[in-house]
Amino acid sequence: METSRSRIFENSIFIFLSVLASGILVFSTIILVARDLGATAFGQFSFILALCSIIQLFADGGFISITIRNISIDKEKLTEILGNVLTVMLLTSVIILFVSLIALLFVDTNLEFKLSLIVMLLAAF
Repeated sequence: METSRSRIFENSIFIFLSVLASGILVFSTIILVARDLGATAFGQFSFILALCSIIQLFADGGFISITIRNISIDKEKLTEILGNVLTVMLLTSVIILFVSLIALLFVDTNLEFKLSLIVMLLAAF
């Protein structure tokens, strides 16, 4: 029992440090991007980043949490669960990507903004 607690504590520390390092890296990157782009271009970048983050939330759909729960319940069906989840996530992501690209046709903005949004959508995919 003590080794289990020790392992949980070590894993918790590792996760905390990885989240902290990721946050510092993202914060530093945003500062550097803001300095280089200027106010208007950084505003567009922020909008594109926020929009892609929201779209990615819908594309994920909680599949990661469901997968972890199902694997912990029935470890023998690991390959079946992962195969099903990856297939559904891929299909969901493709559908949301195409819907987003079609919706982008109706947005009245400049071509540079649309191309930037397309690149971010593909990167999020």
